[in-house]
Order: sequence, then structure tokens, then C-alpha cells
Amino acid sequence: MKYLAVLAVLAVLSVGTVDAKKKKQRKCCGKCAPKKPSQACAEKAVDVIFVLDGSSSVGPKNFTVAQNFINGIVDKFNVSPEGVKIGLLQYSTTPRIEFNLNDHKTKKQVKAAVKDIDWILGDTHTAMALREVHSSMVAPAYRKESKRSRFVIVITDGDPQDFKKVPAAVNSLTEKGVKIFAIGVGKATVSELKKLAFTGEKSNTKDVFYADNYADAKRFTSTLVSLICKNVE
Repeated sequence: MKYLAVLAVLAVLSVGTVDAKKKKQRKCCGKCAPKKPSQACAEKAVDVIFVLDGSSSVGPKNFTVAQNFINGIVDKFNVSPEGVKIGLLQYSTTPRIEFNLNDHKTKKQVKAAVKDIDWILGDTHTAMALREVHSSMVAPAYRKESKRSRFVIVITDGDPQDFKKVPAAVNSLTEKGVKIFAIGVGKATVSELKKLAFTGEKSNTKDVFYADNYADAKRFTSTLVSLICKNVE
């Protein structure tokens, strides 16, 4: 009889243990499921302007890779009228605003617009492009909302042909608090990229990136996004 009583107690304890495990599993299913990755700079007022080299040396294949690179960065942000706004200017001999900061309200719209731009061809007048960014994109936005953080990302495969005008063009942007990241590929030289980039006089933020080709530049995506969010004021 004692033997049977012991077996009965063990059976009850076993059932209790199984039930406890099931409850824990059910509870975990609701709370331990992997969460969706949070969007970078979520709820922060940030303007990001891409300045894309569309000169003849880029080539159609690389231009498409550059578009995908930009959309990879856009995909990390929470695009909204109150949060992150995206603008894009393409340049060669002359600059062309593909879309301004308030043109697209959602990430889906921005990515579609990036994918839809056409390669313009021409020379590499980077200083002229930066002046256009200042006068037609940054200055109007600054007058309306001066306290938003603003970043320019220059993507180029060569040195500026109007290099003598680069310092003044960069200065016009930095005077309004704009931080500039320069991404060079191929024939772009680090010395000229350093003249384009600026994140502060005493900043130790990495603001110059170089890759042998456009495909390799994709590895900078997460770092760029992290640095932008880190430098939001």
C-alpha cells in the first residue's frame, strides 16, 4: 500500500511539473517572441539629404547600385513629417533636385522615388551641387525649422572638378549646423573627400568613407545610420 501511495504522489508531481512547463511556454510565446527592430532616430527631427554623383564616369550599373545603397540607408529610418525627412539631389555638370525634404511623407514613397531617378551624365561639379543643396534645400528648411538636425551624405566616384569652390560651398552648409559625410568610391581620393566632410571642428566622428566600388560601399550603411543618430542635437 505504501508503495502504491508513493507512486500516486510521484504521478501528481509529474503532472504538476508538465502543467507548469506548458504555462511557462504559453507565457513565453506572448512575451519572448522576437521583437521587430526599432527604427533609427525614431521620433527625432532629422533631415537627411543625399547628394549623388551622376557623372558619366559612374556608369549605368554602378548608378543602380548607388540607388540601392541609398535605399538601404533610407530603410533604417522612420520616415515621417515629424521625424526623419529625406531629400535627394543628383549632380554632374549641373545639379538637379530629384525630390526635396517635404516631397515624400513615408519610407515607401521615398524608396520608390529613389528607384525612379534617371542617371543624368556629365562632369563632376560637386561644389555647385553643394551650393544648390544650400540655397534650394537647406536654407528654406532652416528658415522654417531652424532646430532640426541636418545631415548631407555626398556619394561620389571622383574628385570635384570645381575643387577650388568646395571650401566656400561646405562652409555655407556648416554655418547652418549641417553635418556632412563624404563617401568616395573608385577614383575618388581621400584628401578631397576630407575637404567635403565636416561633423564639427573638434569632432572625432568618422565622416569620410572610401570603398573600391559601389557594391563595397554598402558595408557602411549601419555605421552611417548609427553616426547620424549619434550626432542628432
